Amino acid sequence: MRDLNKGRFRATVGGSTILAGLLIAALVPTTAAAISFTNATTLAPADHAVVSSTINVAGQPAVTDVNVTLNQLGHTFPADLDVLVEGPTGVRVLLMSDVPSDLSPACDVDVANLVLIFDDAAASGIPLGAALASGTYKPTNNDVPVACGDVGDTFLGVAPTATTLSAFNGTDPNGNWKLYVADDAMNDAGSIAQGWTLELNKAPPPPPPPPPPGPPADVPDTAAPETTITKKPTKKHRKRSIVRFESSEPGSTFNCILDGSDGHPCSSPQNYADLDPGRHSFIVAATDGAGNTDVSPAGTRFFLSDKR
Repeated sequence: MRDLNKGRFRATVGGSTILAGLLIAALVPTTAAAISFTNATTLAPADHAVVSSTINVAGQPAVTDVNVTLNQLGHTFPADLDVLVEGPTGVRVLLMSDVPSDLSPACDVDVANLVLIFDDAAASGIPLGAALASGTYKPTNNDVPVACGDVGDTFLGVAPTATTLSAFNGTDPNGNWKLYVADDAMNDAGSIAQGWTLELNKAPPPPPPPPPPGPPADVPDTAAPETTITKKPTKKHRKRSIVRFESSEPGSTFNCILDGSDGHPCSSPQNYADLDPGRHSFIVAATDGAGNTDVSPAGTRFFLSDKR
């Protein structure tokens, strides 16, 4: 097994990048924010061989989240690759294995310059039977059909101990992290040209904003209108007695009662003709469009003279 311990090491904290001439480097951030480390050395395993690349971490709190990025992956038969990441405590997680780019009779097609991000929070793993493309995926192990030459996972001596990155949660991240890239077959070749990136303790995405408020719910109309008499008859108008009234709610209907008789639908102005001389009473109640009726209707009394 070859350990690629030469090259440039890059660590990023809060958007700032630090470069070191040596691969094994320690970085103590000023905050406990998410931090990423990159070893940009090319990983190019020979047929039926495994290579590894190391990133050293120091001064970090316990792991709450781990994501791994493969930078510029290319291969003529990517199903040959088994890629694993190992933490300082020995936990080893399988990132990808037997990932075909196509399930045509040729089984796989060449891929180049892919950026693959592995994150437990991704929507899905790398799909079986679809073209392998750059994206964010859950760790994935797709078993290639026997017709494609799959002989099972051998991992060439670096078998995984877990299949999800959450296996690192709660562990001490300080020390050496390793990425293992195994090519478990013959006759095809490839590399991860720009190495890999380790991201620690990325905060989960914020919850989605609440949906905008919908239209206000219909509030039942339970308030009754108020009825007002605006003009009552005068004693001079015996032949034609007119009462005018109104409601506090437009569109109301009215019920009128004259001298205690049964009520009747009415509208303003209400005209009574040839009433007998003497005292009379008039009551009117409004009802609104919701069916609410004024429970304290308006009333008036008037006197008609027997003189014409």
